[in-house]
Amino acid sequence: MRLPTPLRLLISCALVSMFALAAQAYGHAAVIATTRPGAGAINATRTALAPLGQHAIHPLAAGTPGPGTPTLTATTPDSSGVPGQTVRYDFTLTNNGPNDDSYVLSVANITVTGGATPLPATNIVFTVGSPVRLSVNTQITFSANVLIPSTATPGTIYTITLQAASQNGGGTASAVITT
Repeated sequence: MRLPTPLRLLISCALVSMFALAAQAYGHAAVIATTRPGAGAINATRTALAPLGQHAIHPLAAGTPGPGTPTLTATTPDSSGVPGQTVRYDFTLTNNGPNDDSYVLSVANITVTGGATPLPATNIVFTVGSPVRLSVNTQITFSANVLIPSTATPGTIYTITLQAASQNGGGTASAVITT
């Protein structure tokens, strides 16, 4: 039985909303893929989500994160490379106060799509030491260099979630990149 189009759209929207709320509850970013009816293309949107109880900032909306919440923003678009190549991503980490803070940088999650070769977290190297110390309302720009495994097959996609965790109770910020 095929459901009527309005009902299918309603169910799709509900599933996307549930996924976004689950990601938001854990303070992660979400990558939401959508398709247009009759089109084979997939549109992926990288969306930063603030933890529940804080205000989420849409990339197109003006505003600032909640007090004390750090922000980690990927300033380089998603990229690609060949096996054995290093791909560089630039980030900005901001301490939104109210106190000076130190942030531990880490790789929170790596997923592999379209291939079998895993990407070890040791293949991702930050260009700054961790923890990173920031005064109130200051930021630092740094890079993460991702070494694509030499045995990766063409078409393999690595989705990497990076985190900056406050050492003074200011929360955790995440950013997602795709190689």
